[in-house]
Amino acid sequence: DFEMDVVAMVNDTVATMISCYYEDHSCEVGMIVGTGCNACYMEELKNVELVEGEEGRMCVNTEWGGFGDTGELKEFRLEYDCIVDEMSNNPGYHLYEKIIGGKYMGELTRLVLLKLVNQNLLFNGEASQLLETQGSFETSFLSQVESDTGDQKQIYNVLTKLGLLPSKADCDIVHLASRKAARGKASSKQNQRSSSNVFSMFEQSQIQEFKEAFGCIDQNRDGIISKQDLRETFMQLGKLNTNDEELEAMLKEGKGPMNFTVFLSLFGEKLNGTDPEETIVNAFKLFDPQGTGHVKKDEFKRLLMTQADKFSADEVEQMFAVTPIDVAGNIDYKSLCYIITHGDEKEDA
Repeated sequence: DFEMDVVAMVNDTVATMISCYYEDHSCEVGMIVGTGCNACYMEELKNVELVEGEEGRMCVNTEWGGFGDTGELKEFRLEYDCIVDEMSNNPGYHLYEKIIGGKYMGELTRLVLLKLVNQNLLFNGEASQLLETQGSFETSFLSQVESDTGDQKQIYNVLTKLGLLPSKADCDIVHLASRKAARGKASSKQNQRSSSNVFSMFEQSQIQEFKEAFGCIDQNRDGIISKQDLRETFMQLGKLNTNDEELEAMLKEGKGPMNFTVFLSLFGEKLNGTDPEETIVNAFKLFDPQGTGHVKKDEFKRLLMTQADKFSADEVEQMFAVTPIDVAGNIDYKSLCYIITHGDEKEDA
């Protein structure tokens, strides 16, 4: 037994600020982003309505993990956040903390993976009993996945613990989903679309089309698009003299091995409105090997109506109505790219 005088009882957030104050007397804010989430700050007493007095200062513990409990986060919460809240011990409370707190990251990731399984995009559409169990995907698993050195051993170990036998592509997808969860969520609806799970940006039918396209380019079927794969694909399309620099530049856009997830992410970025004018021009140059600055109208029309997301005849005519075309049927694609990225000046007038 021992005697002590209790001077004050503080939580971890206030204690964080006090401990930092010993090192730096200008410290006036404490913040915790770990298992939970909270912040405190020093305020002039005269500004604290619940406490009498005008002189001095007071530490305000915000308990901001409860932000959103009265509807402020309604527009930002994803379906996974809602499920986590509903299954928690305190539904409807501490909603902000449930979005970013470490306590919930593993469960959020598990729900994302389950959705991918249900869409037949992961583990051949079959989830293990453990993966279907609430709380089975521990937050510590995210750290293990993030620490993977590229050989996928860490990812494979995590998934086998959950009773799964993942393929290389499965490991790639789980790595992407875990990385997004570990780095937190976007702060707006637009950011949610662009930086959360890349698979949520496309319909399932579109993803299947991308898979087929990826398979056509991946000539040796090893799950990675290589320089030789690109070279052979261009040769099949009639472009025989593609140099190494061009191919390497294409692969560098992926910032790593070009597996299916990276391939899909690149299209997600392009289709999300991030393409600068120069990028679109460079795409047209693939159909202009002589560097004339023009492509044939009839050939371009054929491509639009037969490749990828096919245009109808009416859609093609609508596009040609604002497309610069000379009397010989040549499209000035640089001008067209300007219209795509800046709008048609005639329409603005």
